[in-house]
This record gives sequence, C-alpha cells and structure tokens, in this order.
Amino acid sequence: LPLNLQAAVSAQYVDGEEEDGWFEARGSNAWLLPLLRQHLCGARLAYFASDMLPLAKQMAEYSQQAAAAGNPLVAQRAATAEFQVWSTLPHFCHWASDVDAAFPSMAKELGAYLQHRPDLHAVLCSAITRLLTQNRQFLAGDNTGSEAPEGYTAEMATASLACVGKFARNFLPILFNLYVAQKPETRAVLTNIIEAFAKSAEKETIAPFFRTMVRKLIKVTNDDPAAPDALLEGGDTPLARRCTFMMLSLALEGGLDNDGVDMLLKAAKPCVTERDGSIQKK
Repeated sequence: LPLNLQAAVSAQYVDGEEEDGWFEARGSNAWLLPLLRQHLCGARLAYFASDMLPLAKQMAEYSQQAAAAGNPLVAQRAATAEFQVWSTLPHFCHWASDVDAAFPSMAKELGAYLQHRPDLHAVLCSAITRLLTQNRQFLAGDNTGSEAPEGYTAEMATASLACVGKFARNFLPILFNLYVAQKPETRAVLTNIIEAFAKSAEKETIAPFFRTMVRKLIKVTNDDPAAPDALLEGGDTPLARRCTFMMLSLALEGGLDNDGVDMLLKAAKPCVTERDGSIQKK
C-alpha cells in the first residue's frame, strides 16, 4: 500500500480546515506510519532498505526543493515526513527476520547518516542497539525485554548478532567521534550503542579501541593544557576531558578480556582518590 507522502505534504487547506491535519490528507496513507511504529514485529529489514529508505530520501529532497522555491510550510512538512519514515527503523529492527541478509548492504549508508545527520542520531542508535541487545538477551535466556515472536530461533539470533557485531570496527570510530564532540547530557544514546557493540563484538575487535581510549585517558590526565601536543577533544576543561575518556573506557568494559579488565582497573584507580566528585563517580 503506497504511503504517497507527497500528497500529504503538498495538501492545500481552506478556511475552516485544520492545518495540523495535513498528515491525514486525502490521497495519502501517511497515517499508517504511527501504526507501523506501534505494531511492527518480526518484519523484514530489507523492506525498510528497499522501500522506506528511498521514501525518506525523497522527502528530504522534496523538503530542500520546497525551501529553495520559497515554500517553507511544505519544506517543514516534508522534513517532518522524512523523520516520521526514519522513526520506523527501530521498529523494523524489532525481531527482524532477515538481519544477516539485509544489514550488510545498509551498514555503510547508516554510518554515513550517523556522521552527517545529528537529528537522526537517536533513531539510528536506537535501531542498531535494539538489533544487538535483543538478540544477545535472547541467546542468554533473558526475558526482561520484549518477548520474541513465535518461530524466532537461536540460529536466527546468533546469525543476527554475529552479522551486526562484526560491523563494530566500522561504527565505533564514528560513534567515538560523535561522543567526544557532544555535551555530556546528550551522550546517553551513544553510550548505549557503544556498550551494545562492546558486548556483542569479538573481544579482539574491542581490544585496540579500548587501548586507544585508555591511552587518551592517561594523556589528558597528565597533559599540560597549554602544551602544543595537549589533547583537547572531549571537553572544555581537563576535568571534562578526563570524564569523557573514562566514560568511553567504561562503555567498552563489556567486551574486555582479563588483561583489558586489569588495564581498566589500573586506569580507574587514580580516579578513586580524586577530590572532584564527578571523577570519583565515573
């Protein structure tokens, strides 16, 4: 059933009609999007890639065209419609039945959107985190989350988890860059996805990322901020930068081997004696 979003965003209203009702305009099935978010379970991720993603791109282009043509109302509607399409992605990931077949062809593009579309960070991080977390919990027999649909098997969960987890080496550098660039109060979704990758990927994949974070933590701890080679990313003050790299080190804890855990304890030990409470809490 075509959503025909263009009919919705281009709808004209006369006096007495509700402008806010454009999402239910005649000729459009945009009203289906909230239903998809509410009821999707066990869907095909490939459908999002083949049908929904091109629709989101179409709305983004339409928004840009409308803005250039001096029609800000239609531009705003189209941008809203694009986001509404994207917001279905976490729900397509809800016990998706074809992750191992569909995700590899999507991964590069999702990474690009993460890098260049801050407005989509929450949606994208939520979607990928769900793919990792629900399958890991399923295999662990953890039923605290949503229950898997009938017919969902351990083989499907194993294949899905392995498929997405192997992209940790591609996604983690992007996520680290986003993390250090953002304010602490906006980092929660990034922390969640980094932790999910750390717990799902091979330990050999996580180890070099963790060593890099610990080296940066040690450097910002010992740096003279005025030195030419001082590490200045991750916060406006040395304390903020220490907190940033301590939190990133801790986020990777779930993927560490015994040597990594020992390294984390050694790196964290000086923080326990810090006067500043924010460092002690980390």
